This record gives sequence, C-alpha cells and structure tokens, in this order.
Amino acid sequence: MKRRRLVPLLLALVTLMVACESNRPWLISPSGNAPVTITFACDDHEMEAYRALARQFEAAHPDIAIRVLSINEIVGATGDQWPQDAGLRVLSAADTARWYASPQETRQGIIQDLTPFMEADASFQADDFYPAVLESCRWDDGTWCLPDGAEMAVLFFDKAAFDQAGKPYPQPGWSWQEFEITAKALVKQEGNQITRYGYVLPWSHFLLTAYLADHDIPLEDRTTTPSTPRLDDPAVVRAVRWYVNLMRAVAPYDPPQDRSTRARALIDEGRVALWTWFGGYDALPSPTVGVVPFPGDGGNTTPLMIFGHVMSAGSDHPNEAWRWLDFLSRQGPVGLSGATLPARRSVAQAGGFWEKLDEDLAETLRYALDHALVQTPIAFDPTHQALEQAVETILSGEQDVEQALAEAQQAALANRPQALPTVEIHVAPAATPTSPHATGAKATITFIGGYGDLSAYRKLARRFQQDHPGITVRVRPEPDYEDWMGISQLVKAGDCFRWLAGVDAADSQYLLDLDPFLDADPAFPQEDYYPAFWHQCEQQGKIWCLPFDGNVRVIRYNKALFDAAGVAYPQAGWSLDDFLDKATALTVGEEPDKQYGFASYGNESSALSMFIGSLGGSLWETDTFPPRPRFHDPAVVEAVQQYADLARVQGIKPAVPLVSPSRGLPTEGQKTMRLVETGRVAMWTWFAHISPYAPEVLTASGMVPFPQSGDRPLPPAVINYAHFISAQTEHPQACWDWLRFLSDRPEAVEGVPTRRSLTESAAFRQKVGDEAAAVYLYALDRPADLESQVMARHPWAWRATYWFNRAYDAVLEGADAAQALDQAQRQAEAYILCLETNQAFEDSERTLACARQVDPDYPGLPWEE
Repeated sequence: MKRRRLVPLLLALVTLMVACESNRPWLISPSGNAPVTITFACDDHEMEAYRALARQFEAAHPDIAIRVLSINEIVGATGDQWPQDAGLRVLSAADTARWYASPQETRQGIIQDLTPFMEADASFQADDFYPAVLESCRWDDGTWCLPDGAEMAVLFFDKAAFDQAGKPYPQPGWSWQEFEITAKALVKQEGNQITRYGYVLPWSHFLLTAYLADHDIPLEDRTTTPSTPRLDDPAVVRAVRWYVNLMRAVAPYDPPQDRSTRARALIDEGRVALWTWFGGYDALPSPTVGVVPFPGDGGNTTPLMIFGHVMSAGSDHPNEAWRWLDFLSRQGPVGLSGATLPARRSVAQAGGFWEKLDEDLAETLRYALDHALVQTPIAFDPTHQALEQAVETILSGEQDVEQALAEAQQAALANRPQALPTVEIHVAPAATPTSPHATGAKATITFIGGYGDLSAYRKLARRFQQDHPGITVRVRPEPDYEDWMGISQLVKAGDCFRWLAGVDAADSQYLLDLDPFLDADPAFPQEDYYPAFWHQCEQQGKIWCLPFDGNVRVIRYNKALFDAAGVAYPQAGWSLDDFLDKATALTVGEEPDKQYGFASYGNESSALSMFIGSLGGSLWETDTFPPRPRFHDPAVVEAVQQYADLARVQGIKPAVPLVSPSRGLPTEGQKTMRLVETGRVAMWTWFAHISPYAPEVLTASGMVPFPQSGDRPLPPAVINYAHFISAQTEHPQACWDWLRFLSDRPEAVEGVPTRRSLTESAAFRQKVGDEAAAVYLYALDRPADLESQVMARHPWAWRATYWFNRAYDAVLEGADAAQALDQAQRQAEAYILCLETNQAFEDSERTLACARQVDPDYPGLPWEE
C-alpha cells in the first residue's frame, strides 16, 4: 500500500493528469536505427510507475522508445481550471495518454478507435477482459480506450443496526422491495430526533441510476439522431417519485457540496445502517461492517468506474502506440488502490486479487461484476446531469417532481450533444531526449518540487530559462515510493530538490555544501533570512540548504460558533487558562449531536504534541544523532495526563485513541475531521496555510497562535522547507543558479517566506490577509519546529512513537501516566539500541525486526502487511 493517500476517486473521472519526461539515454535498436519514439502523458504522481514500465517495455521492444510527458505542462493549468480544449491539447502533444475518454472527444475525431488494432492483433484476447470493463470503453461502434482497471459501487451496512432491529443481513440478489423495507425499518427515532438513518449517499444518486436501468427505463430515445431526452416520460416520473419518497423517509438531505462530509460524519458516529461506497477495498472497514451488492430485480445495477489509456488519432506511429497500450493493459492498474480490480482476468489471477480479499467482500464484488451497469459516464452525459439537478431541487423542496423533470427535460434538450466538427490533429514529433547530466555548454537539471501543485515552479522555470538559455530545468514531483523516503532517495531522483529543512550528520553525505557558492556571491542576502530558518540548514559549521518557505501550526476556530455563544475570539498571547475557559463555554449538548469546544483536525498525535509543547515538554531530543525520545520527561507526563483529562474528565474534546484497537495503527482522527467539517467543533489544531480547495469551514475559520502556560515559552510552531543540491549532480553551478533565482521569488511559496523582506512586505500581507500575517509574524519570533520533523526526516522514529501512542491510550483509559510513559521510554530506548547495534536506521525490514524484537506484538506501519 502506498504511504500516501492517492488522488480522490471521483476526481479521477475527469482530472487530466500530470506527468514527466523520461531521463534515460537515447536508445539504439538492434538494427542500428534510432527507435520510434512514442509519447505518453500521465499523472505526476504516477511518474515512477510509468517510467519503470517504460523501461520494461523498451527492453522487450528495442525498436520503440517511450517518452513520458506532463499533462500540466501541456495544458498549462492545474486542478479544476482545465480549459475546455484540454483533450485536444493533450492528444495533439502525445501519441498515447492516461485519459478518461469522453463521447464528445471521440465524436470530435481526436481519439483513435482501437477496434481495428484489436482485430488485427492475433495475440489480443478480448475475452481476457472482464466483459463489462471492456464494454465500458465502447460506444458509437468503436472501442475508445484500453482499460487497465475498474472500481465498483457497493453498499456497506452496520451489522449492529441490523442486529438491534432483528433484521437478517442483506444478501446478494436482494430486491428493490427488500431494500426499501429494510432501509425504512432501520431508521431509529427518539422523540423528534433521528438517531440513526436507514441510508445515506456520499455522492451522486447512483441508486436511482441503477433502479432506472434495472427497470428498463431509458432516459433518452436513441432512435433519433441525436438522441432525444425523455425526462418527462411517465415511467421516469414514477421512478423519480419512488426514489425521492424513499430518500425522504430514510436519508438526511444535505446540499451536494456538503453531502460527502456529512455522510462520512454520520457513518463515523454509527448513525447509519446502509451507505453507498465507490472504489476498491483491501478489506472491510471493520469486523462490524458488512458489504452487499446493489439491489436488483434481475438486471444489471452496479455502476463501474473505468481507468485506462487512449491513443491520439493524430499519432504518426499507431502500430507502435498500440503495442505500448496493449502492454500497459497487461500490467494491472497503475497508481490506484491495491484493491482496484485489474481489467484483465489473467492479471487478476497472477496478482491473487480475489484471494487477498475478505470472503464476503470477494463474493460481493464478483456478484457486482456479473451485474455491472455499462453506460456512458455521467460526467459526460447532459441528460443524466439534468436528471441529477432535478432530483436535487425535488429533495431540497424547491420544486415538485413533475415541475422539476419538465424543466430538466428542457435543459437536456437545450444541451443535447450536437454533431461536433471533426478536428484534424497531428501529434507533434517527440524531441530527442537528453540526459539530465549531458556534457557540453548546456545543462539540463531535474528539480524535485514536492508532492503537490507544481505549476508555480514550472512557470518560474520558464522565466529562469529565458534569463539562462544554457540551462534547462525539468520540474518533477516527489517520487511516490512503496516504502518511506528521505534525502538518500531524493538525491537519486533529482539534481536539486525541495524537502524539509534540517540536516544531520547522516544526511550531509548526500548533499552538496553550499558555502563555496555563498562565498562567491557577496550579494547573497543571508541576513534577510529569519534565524530560526537559516540555522536549520547549518550542520558541522557548513550550510547545506537554502530555506524557502514554512507553515505555522495554529489553533483555528469556528467564528460562527463563537458568535452564537457570545464568546470573544481568542487573541495572540492568550493563556492555557483562557483556552480551557473558552473550550468549556463552547462545549454544548450531548451525543450524538454534541458540540465540542476543542478537537484535533485529522491528526490527534500532532495536537497532543503541541499541547505537550505548550506545557514546556518535548517528545524528542533533536540536537543528537540519532534523536532520543523523552517520553518519560516530567513535563511530558504532566501534559499527557492533562490532555487525556480534556476528554476523559472535562468532556470538552472527543476521546480519540492514537492506536487502532484492531491492529495498532494510528487512527488519524477521521472522526474529528468530520466533526470539524460539520460545524460541531469550536477550536481545532491545524495550519495557518491551507489549500483554497479545503472545506469552507476551514477556509472561513479564524486563527490564533497556541496558548501557553504561565511563563513557559510557546512551543515551536514553524515547519520549514528548503532547497538542496544533490552531491551526485554533474551540474552544481546550474543548480545553484536555479536555487538562487528561486530565493528572490515568492510565487512558489506555500505559507510564509523565510526572508524578512518578503514576509514583512505589503504584498505578502495583501496575499494572506491581516490576521494570517499577524500570526505568521508572531510565530516567526519562536524557534522552528524541529521535533515535528523528526519522523519525516528519520522514518525509523515512526516505530518508536507506537509505544508512546499506546501509553497515551492507556492513560485515556485511566492508567497512571508516569508508569505508562516510563514503560514506553524503556521500549523506545531498547529499539534504538537495536538499530544502532545492527546499523539498521535506513532499512525498513531491519527496523521492523528490531521493533518486534523489543515487542513481539508490534503491529507494523499502515503500509506493511
């Protein structure tokens, strides 16, 4: 399993993905001729996987070279700002792509029909694909993509809810009538309050889509050209009326933008009997959760999400492109969940897909696959979109069924797909790839810019290259490794890179000392950097990185809840007593709708760490190598006891264990995330800088520095990122010129710049707002947060914190804090002694062996089986 969460599944339907160019030397085929180069566009975070596959393919096909391109660079946009002609741009630049083909694009003539290649290829076996998966790539008498994986919608259910109601668990093949009766029977009401819903839907109205298909109620008359919507047909009206009446009886109504958050919160709280989910699964969420296919009366009702690859209609090398696509289809899903169903039976069998699943889950998915609903993707279907909007207006009470569907019919007629003009496209010839370490007057360097949106770095790279025509900068994402990653891996991926600031003796062997460049540049503004940032790049009297940007841990607060309670907003310089008074005043009601005064937001361990810092404690001694645990420090013991009592005694925060009771893995506070997002938490721990795409309750919240206890200093709050140069680069001066260029330009800064002139400028204050600017400036007078970077820079430390987390959970249950933390300290020290004895700090298998030598019950990390 990946160590990071991957791209959300729904976004994968329409997101045009980002990628990278291959760095390999130019290949020569056995004939002595240069091989044909096929270009391929994919997601940035799939880079390493596709480059590895390209090397495998080239080894078996020396007459073909694969060059991987970045869709971000091609399209010139990111996120939800893709231009309408993005498909045309990508398929004019790449022979092949990781792409979700739409009927509009295929009818425009920019995507190649793959049917002739399948028929001409004797080795191609269509029956190796699961039928519904391949059929989902077919429409208009063509095959427009070659799938590599699929995910299915299923229903989960709370076994306890069924047991309490005396209802048998649903089984594959259950009917729509059984679903309706069951969902209604499982609604639980106390007085005027619903304490358990029969069903919730986190996203779209998949159940209605399935019901219409199962009852052979088409939304369009396909005997006309173009097809004619029939949303006002009596059969459609009856089906929609059945659906909305059922939803009003068994499900809450939330606006679409809030639906997923609200549904997750209700599921986490155990207030839902049945719910829809869409995706692949390694296992059931918990032993108390069951799984069942969609109901049906004999038809196909399982919505599918298909992932695959397309060929540009403008490729000059279609036969070679076909060989590459066929190869990809035989490798299984790339960059997706490990439980995503491979499109080919042979791949599923070779990888043991079905054998790895829970028995009930495997049975459900097999049944669902046999009853898969093949249809045009809703994202590209104007008629279905009009239906979805109509259902929303009905459920919200704005219109009745007939009125809403009549207006939806008119909207669908107005938006009917028209015959698009055929577009003649031609894929631009691939430029000859050059090594990033090519010799000569010109230099090409690879810069690893992180894991998020790289568009700002890419724009700066283009500006830099205008001023430095001899240097080409390739901006690439941080590799997505199966295991943990650090500086020792990053130096292999790029000539220079962005990473957490801070260097120790073990890191310096991989890095270039920057002092010679600084000595040769008397104009470099070293004094302009905040000392807290600059000192993190110093080690052994040398400078190993240039600080670039930082983020600040803060308390965020829900202004609406403060206003409603008449409680004054917190202010910088507030005390721990002020914090407790406000949290107590803002804790209201009882479960299941209790409002809490305080919670973490998705990371309980981080919130606890900052609370420890507020009381003068620290979990790690950071100025030694290796860092040493301080779990039994008296200040830590006091803070752990007080923090546990906030939930256990005072009840002003939810009780969230740090270790999962089922396997020992960190819970990551999913419950508290839902509480915050649904407006049931007054204050929570998070960052000053957050994504503009975050839920509105986060982006609209206020912020304030952490409180402090008495005369104790505030805990370190600034997390800093810096730019480094690999000791392996063959172009150190080019890297320095690039990093020096970046140091003067804040466009790629996330959070706060590390230089005074930039942070204290009017432009920065205008960019972030007065409140955020004040918090940043307040925090920058404090030391940087080295402790929070221990585990990021020293992945072996993740294992040591397991014993601390387990000790905290024991205190949460009433154990003596001093005794529990003393035991955790002894185990962590024994673990580190084992690492030192066996020189195992950078080997995950040996660190696991040491952890289990100390504690045979140690469960491993989330990505370890």
